[in-house]
Amino acid sequence: GSVSVDGFCPWKNRKQYVEHIGVVFGQKSQLWWDLPVIDTYRALGALYNVPKPVWLKRVAELSERLSLSDFLYQPARQLSLGQRMRAEVGASLIHDPDILFLDEPSIGMDVVSRHQMAAFLKELNGRGKTIFLTTHDLHEIASLCRQILLLHRGRLVFFGPLEALKDMIHLPTIVRARVSAVQDSRDDFSIKTSRWQCAQCGETGEITVEVPAGESTVAASKWLMENYPVEDLKIEEPDIEEIVKLLYHGLIGNSKG
Repeated sequence: GSVSVDGFCPWKNRKQYVEHIGVVFGQKSQLWWDLPVIDTYRALGALYNVPKPVWLKRVAELSERLSLSDFLYQPARQLSLGQRMRAEVGASLIHDPDILFLDEPSIGMDVVSRHQMAAFLKELNGRGKTIFLTTHDLHEIASLCRQILLLHRGRLVFFGPLEALKDMIHLPTIVRARVSAVQDSRDDFSIKTSRWQCAQCGETGEITVEVPAGESTVAASKWLMENYPVEDLKIEEPDIEEIVKLLYHGLIGNSKG
């Protein structure tokens, strides 16, 4: 077989290929360990022939969007893991590559930093950059990725949008209704309906309706509103972790069989 990235063969056109990509490896740093982060950025700017005015503007943007200013002049060895990963992402963007390969880029980051980086990556993607993201944080995948690749024992088992994966697993969407009147019974019980699986919690009075995959939740929501004193209504889409867990359980079961 053959592989091309942005029209370049990685081993035949290595120089042109690396000029068009940015790479972050969670366990392998491109920062110079004993030098301040800014010095690594200077070296990368020189390596990729980035003009000084462009380099200054780019470092300023990266510093703002990834909150690098507090440690930009500190040696890489003094950074926490989360700080180092933010600096690594910045380093991968110094030469403004067309394609980003990010391997676990958010490890060690706090919640604020993760959301900040996610927003920046979405913006970069909107500018036309292609981003390959490898992560075990499935909710990060759900919030960032339009296309998903799942591997099992080195074999590609799914490639497509998240919605297609949801449809393949057929998990229901849950409609939850908080009602003002609670039954005297404190036991959970099912509610008879010909269309959906419904249940009511005897403790709280909350009613849940399972809407089959691919079916709109509008009818179920309307039915709840017409038949119960609903105070609040929530729609819960199938959780991506549950979807992937069921998919892999099925694959493991099939391989054993």
